[in-house]
Amino acid sequence: RDPALDEEAYCVAIAEMVTRASQMPFYDSLAHNYLTILQKAQEHHVKLQAAFISVAGAVQVVEGLAARLDPLIDFHGMIAVMIAKDQMQRTYRKVHQGMLPKK
Repeated sequence: RDPALDEEAYCVAIAEMVTRASQMPFYDSLAHNYLTILQKAQEHHVKLQAAFISVAGAVQVVEGLAARLDPLIDFHGMIAVMIAKDQMQRTYRKVHQGMLPKK
């Protein structure tokens, strides 16, 4: 066990972020929330999956590009729609694969 690893402090920090984020639309600060998660993981020596880190970086890049191309673009609204669509597709596949009960 890594003596610098502090999973409990990391969980407390993430819980605080979630509490703050619950006071505002999550997608309004998506890049900031990803950055917070990455910073807290580094600070508390918690290992994150590479895929999560890749997504965090990609979101920041796309958000920056979208804002430069069109400052009035509703980037967060577009992401919310994409995430909802993806979640519905995943749920649909799980139901049809018998992994979730049909309602």
